[in-house]
Amino acid sequence: MWGGKPRQPKDAGKAKGVASNNVYKQPSGDQSAANKACTMRAGDTASVVSRGPDKWVHLSGISGACGGGSGWVWNAGELVLP
Repeated sequence: MWGGKPRQPKDAGKAKGVASNNVYKQPSGDQSAANKACTMRAGDTASVVSRGPDKWVHLSGISGACGGGSGWVWNAGELVLP
């Protein structure tokens, strides 16, 4: 019997976008272009850095158009979290 750690899928522990959502530099509620980092689209994945305050989720390594960037997303159901 093999006693090693179970292998995890490549995207295990990652958030996955199920709809487009803006990614912001700060979780301030400021929706201006100056605070917008990029747009996360359905199918994009990212690592969860932290959750909160409120429904804000801090993500890093966001795939797709965000090019591996990081930022904050207000999650009103647009993300599936690990």
